[in-house]
Amino acid sequence: MISRSDSVIKLKHRERIYYEHTDSTEFVYHTNYLKFMERARTEWLDSLGFSQRALKQRHNIFFVVKTAKINYIKPAKLDDKLLLTIRKLVMKKASLQIKQDIALEEDQIICQGEFVLACVSSMSSTPVKIPEQILLAISNVS
Repeated sequence: MISRSDSVIKLKHRERIYYEHTDSTEFVYHTNYLKFMERARTEWLDSLGFSQRALKQRHNIFFVVKTAKINYIKPAKLDDKLLLTIRKLVMKKASLQIKQDIALEEDQIICQGEFVLACVSSMSSTPVKIPEQILLAISNVS
């Protein structure tokens, strides 16, 4: 679900914590937060009409993580229900900078991430300009 708030794109994506997400501490293993955020970004692009397959087949591009900054605030536990949000911070010619939050259902933020996503050619793996159609779709919901 996408909502508009203060000219910031927001996508809300829900995840439930299963046993497979936890480690010996019975908390979510730290790399799983990155996986949850990746899923939310995929759902965000898909909600704009740009599935991973469409990005490659129609536009010959991928978005790859260039930079990731994670702030773990509080661990999630088995059976917790998480709410992930995603916001656009900066759009550049060949990259997007976004911020993502993971919160418990009660809106208590437990993890924050900032990512730079580089747009690269699916054929040469080199940086390329983000297609205008994609920039327009992102701009129309912000």
